[in-house]
Amino acid sequence: MVTVVSVGEFDLDEGALHAAADTYLDFKSAGDDQRNWNREVLNSGHSWLNQRDLTAGTVSEYTSELREATGDDHPILSEEDFDDLEAKVADDAGNFVEDLVALFEDESPLEDRIERFRTNQGIDLTVISALLTTSDPDRYVLYDEGSFETFIRYFTGLNSPDLGDLSVGRRYDLYRNYCSTIQSDVLNEKLAGATLQDAQEFVGTVTHSAECRYNFILRYLFRHTSQLEEFEEETSMFLDEIRTLPQAFLRDQLEAYEGRQKIAKIRYDVLDAILDGESVDIDEIAARENANHEKNIMNSWDDYKILAQIYYNYAKDRVEAYIEDLLDYLRNEIDADQLSTGGTGRVPRGLDPEGEGRKLV
Repeated sequence: MVTVVSVGEFDLDEGALHAAADTYLDFKSAGDDQRNWNREVLNSGHSWLNQRDLTAGTVSEYTSELREATGDDHPILSEEDFDDLEAKVADDAGNFVEDLVALFEDESPLEDRIERFRTNQGIDLTVISALLTTSDPDRYVLYDEGSFETFIRYFTGLNSPDLGDLSVGRRYDLYRNYCSTIQSDVLNEKLAGATLQDAQEFVGTVTHSAECRYNFILRYLFRHTSQLEEFEEETSMFLDEIRTLPQAFLRDQLEAYEGRQKIAKIRYDVLDAILDGESVDIDEIAARENANHEKNIMNSWDDYKILAQIYYNYAKDRVEAYIEDLLDYLRNEIDADQLSTGGTGRVPRGLDPEGEGRKLV
């Protein structure tokens, strides 16, 4: 069953998330337990803020506490980031504290607070996210732009954000909401006491760790192709699965096939029946189209190929992103300039239902 997890006006593919979560937990269990690997630093800053008031006279102690707690094992900010932060404090501690307290405590929306602090202090989002997270690790997460971009390529469903269209504050708020959704809808099922920081670590690990990232891709592709093999044997099961695809996607597909002939017309009629909640008889639909053309247009086609292209179109962008990234990784690992899938450089038939996939190399 195709299931998406809604995050505001956007969504995430639940199947991809669960494949990634299973891989991530295997990855964690195979090595040292580094759960909440940033917690030591974040808790140090959080503890300082709970025990002291932020004032023009104490803010330098706060930034020093963060710098001292940060080391090679917990690099939440770079030395350059800390230098810039401490220069801001030295230049006008009173103004900095006023803006920082407003960032932490003001009742305006988070997006507005971030934009105001960023404009007033000229500090980038990575540093702002670290400050927010030390103020409350249960509400905020560290932000990584590259990780977020990869996450969107790998996990978003039909409704995907364009980060370039979002303000910096909105970008962070969305990233935090994604992490919160992962915590509540995915990790809580698999990891006892999962926290928001676990969700952020999950995103960072799956997008940055080569071992975890590419094992996730292989796991997802294996599950995906295994399911397609089952569907190839059972048309009714495949039709039931397609009915679970988002209605907006099915309507888009209907419009894409509208006014076309032969195989495309058969797909149009299948989609039309599904959207109307009617039963689907592919043989009957194909017979009508054969009569229109006075020949058997199904010579090299079967029910699976008819349906699979619709199904494939839903996950196409993500699947192609997985394969392209996996090929790039393997080329770099074995120094093979012409590495391809099955020697053809095309998507395997299990993933490309018409056996024609896009050339990848």
